[in-house]
Amino acid sequence: MTVDSDTESVYLEVTNTSGDNLNYTVYGLADGLSTEVDSGTISSADENDTARQEFVANTEEYDEYRVVVTENASDSDTESADNIEVGTTINQAGGGGAFFAGVGGGGLLTVTNGIIAFAVFGVTYVIGLWDPVKERLAEE
Repeated sequence: MTVDSDTESVYLEVTNTSGDNLNYTVYGLADGLSTEVDSGTISSADENDTARQEFVANTEEYDEYRVVVTENASDSDTESADNIEVGTTINQAGGGGAFFAGVGGGGLLTVTNGIIAFAVFGVTYVIGLWDPVKERLAEE
């Protein structure tokens, strides 16, 4: 898979492995040459279980990564997996809100938070939580 400056990591996920651990080898590719950058084993032997292994992407050194998954040839049984997925995660730049820009990545004052606040206000108004406030304002 191709990586660029936005790529944070490369990941390997396996679901419902049978037998022993699966072997994996991660290669970084640059200028047509591949270099082994990591290797190990991974297993998700529990039913409906997914195991995930992440590798930090060195995008300054490699343009692509390749992940190879094999069974353990040193024993007599065979290993398999219902699903094997390889992908990348990217850096997500947090947008700055008008106020409290560090809160929640997008700031406290976002459209989504505004809609939620409006909905909460509407529900509390309908069920009567604002009646004492209305009565107090009517007295003035």
